[in-house]
This record gives sequence, structure tokens and C-alpha cells, in this order.
Amino acid sequence: MATELTLPQEVEGDSERICDAVVDRRIAVGRPLNVVAASSLYTACRVNHTPVTIRELALVSGSNPKEIGGCYRSIVSAMNMNLPSLNGSSYVLKLAAKANASEGSTTLAVEIVRRATDWGLGDRYPMTLAAAAVYTASLTMGENRTQAGLADLAGVSEASVRDCAKAIRRLMSARGGEDERQTKDGQRVS
Repeated sequence: MATELTLPQEVEGDSERICDAVVDRRIAVGRPLNVVAASSLYTACRVNHTPVTIRELALVSGSNPKEIGGCYRSIVSAMNMNLPSLNGSSYVLKLAAKANASEGSTTLAVEIVRRATDWGLGDRYPMTLAAAAVYTASLTMGENRTQAGLADLAGVSEASVRDCAKAIRRLMSARGGEDERQTKDGQRVS
């Protein structure tokens, strides 16, 4: 699976160690081996800040995404792991490459994700947020991308991308250049 998804060697090695620990500690007794392997790989990706989705793992492992998610949560809980939150920026880079977005759109999309996270949208599914950010950045840069096309590339629903893009645009207009309203010495202008 790691080879098919072109994941780094350190992720593959961590995945093997996690899978061995899961088997040794009998954490996933009764679960199919492909689900345990996919869940271990997902856990290793999270540990290494490597962007991969459960849906991608389900496709390459022939497993159900809900089973992988359930097993992943069991692993994290049983092993008392405190994993870092998902970083939407890495998903933007992955999605922008798939969509052949320009460097300008990609840079803007990363900035949109950073701001959206600061504004409280960071808890959204990272691929949805990435797709909405790439879509919003593409519109701004005059590039022709559709919500449906980006949703398909991201493996999320078009409605999710549309809703997230609306939330981003609402926040951007409500904040209306808030970051630019500063004096040269960094003091806010009232």
C-alpha cells in the first residue's frame, strides 16, 4: 500500500512497527488484516505529517473507510497516542499538484488555509478545506477550475466544497483586509 501511494520509507517503517504493536497487544482482534494494515499505515502517516486520506487507503487496501477509521481510533486509544492535528496546507499542496494549479494559486491556497484555520475552519475535513481553498484561490487568480472537478480530485462531495468555499468567502469579506489595516510599526488602526 505504501508503495502504491508513493509514501516515504520512514512512513512505511513506522507503519510496520505500529502494525506489529497492534498485533502483539491484540488491539485489533477480529478485524481483517487489510484493515489493520491500512489503519497502521494511516497512523504512521499522521505521525509523520504525511497527507493521505482514509479514502485513499480504502481504495488501495480494498477495505471499507469506516472500518479503517474505527480501527485507527482503536489504535490511537489503546496505544495512548497524542497525534498532531491534520495540516491543511500539506493537503493543499497535494491537491494543487493533482489539479495542475499554478504556483500563484497554490501559494494563495496555502495562505487561505492558514487564515481559515485561524478563523476556526481548521476542524473541517482537510481535503474539503484544501479543495475549497484551491477553488477560491483559482477564482482569485482567474484560473478555470470547478468545484465538481476539485471535489472529484479530493475525493469529497461537491456540496462539501461549495459549503466550505462559501464559508471562506464569507469570512474573507467579513474580515475585509483586517490584516492590512496596520501601521508601519505594527499597531492596529481603529
